[in-house]
Amino acid sequence: MNRHAWRPAGGKAMRRACLLALTGMIAAYMTDVAVADIVRHGSIPSAYIGSWAPSTADCEPRSEGIVVLSAKRYLGAEMKCAVLGVYETAGEHGPIYSARMQCSSAAGGARKSARNLVIVPAGTDQLSLGSDFDNLKSYQRCQSAKPATPSR
Repeated sequence: MNRHAWRPAGGKAMRRACLLALTGMIAAYMTDVAVADIVRHGSIPSAYIGSWAPSTADCEPRSEGIVVLSAKRYLGAEMKCAVLGVYETAGEHGPIYSARMQCSSAAGGARKSARNLVIVPAGTDQLSLGSDFDNLKSYQRCQSAKPATPSR
């Protein structure tokens, strides 16, 4: 008895057609999948360097709400940090940045800790900052000739 007698005629052609259809579906699906490229920067992008506050009223010198970003530093009311690296990923409305930092208390404590800072641009002179996406807070750029210093 022929061991292939149970197979219908044209079985190879049918398998080939199914395989081609499956390959086509996978290729079509893959074109819709976003590729998450990550670009590493050595510092905070220059567009975000400056003083930022929750509102323009908080831009007064020594205000508790001020955050100062420089290429390699983050300075807030509660902590000061050295920026170790910044990672850029594509977001729905533009780039999203994540800064890896080493921080200490703004009061001058010797104990250091690793922190993240997520930077999400939100328009001209606006952005959101936070330790992660669940803790983002809106900030406005402070318009001054000299960066403000947060109170300590």
